[in-house]
Amino acid sequence: MYTFPESEWALFSTKGPIPSSIQELNTYIWEEWMETEGKEKGAKVNATIEVYSAGNPRSPEYESGIWIPVKTN
Repeated sequence: MYTFPESEWALFSTKGPIPSSIQELNTYIWEEWMETEGKEKGAKVNATIEVYSAGNPRSPEYESGIWIPVKTN
């Protein structure tokens, strides 16, 4: 088990089959959201967490997500 230092996190979720849905979400975060929101990856935590739900990962209703630590400018 790993304990993360206290930080602010941006939580993103998506629905759709893996791996395409999580790959599209990852691209959106790094190529669009980070720039438009003026965020930077958090300095205290060097981690990105991928979250996967129970269920069929090939289902169009499958839920997954990405959590990233951020620091505000």
